[in-house]
Amino acid sequence: MPVNEIVLAGIAAALSIAVILACSWYVFLIARKPLHFGEQSVRIGLSVFRIEFPYRSLNLDAARVVNIANDDVYRPAVRLSDGYSFPSIEVGWFRLANDDQAYVHLWGGAPAIYIPVNDGKVLLLETNDPEGVLSRIKENVDSF
Repeated sequence: MPVNEIVLAGIAAALSIAVILACSWYVFLIARKPLHFGEQSVRIGLSVFRIEFPYRSLNLDAARVVNIANDDVYRPAVRLSDGYSFPSIEVGWFRLANDDQAYVHLWGGAPAIYIPVNDGKVLLLETNDPEGVLSRIKENVDSF
């Protein structure tokens, strides 16, 4: 095998590894801390798929904790737009199995918060402490 081909193969392998590492780091950042609580809204995501929902637009009386691993009704079925889906990571707008249109931020099967929004859509957010996050959102709404 000529030296030039070996060098090109090495460069291609190094670039492939760099792209894989960059994508993995990006996905890690997205899944790591998706929720940011502002004074008047909750911001979800760290990427170009970041979105904000005013607290007043959330129907917290109907909000609940769901376990997607045990209940397929809330599982994302079809990606609609502005998002991506990797094995066990889904971020963006999806149609759920129950036909709801939802902004989804899931990354591994932990319990998620299902929050209806006043415009008929839904937030589906996975977090390590769903009850705590739901309580914090309710506190921010009550402070208005």
